[in-house]
Amino acid sequence: MKDFEKLRVNKELEKIRIVSIGDFDSRPCGDPHINKTLEIGNFYVEKIKRVGNDRYRITFRVE
Repeated sequence: MKDFEKLRVNKELEKIRIVSIGDFDSRPCGDPHINKTLEIGNFYVEKIKRVGNDRYRITFRVE
């Protein structure tokens, strides 16, 4: 990934993976993941912020 150095990566992580959505986006990820959506409790969208013409930043939390 040519822009990898621009991405925010927690330097304390021993291991990260790159999650890609086709040709749309690629991001580093070091967080825990679930195996099935059934494992998610309540999902709350806390904020939606427009960050470009067709881009939004969505802040959420799960319990």
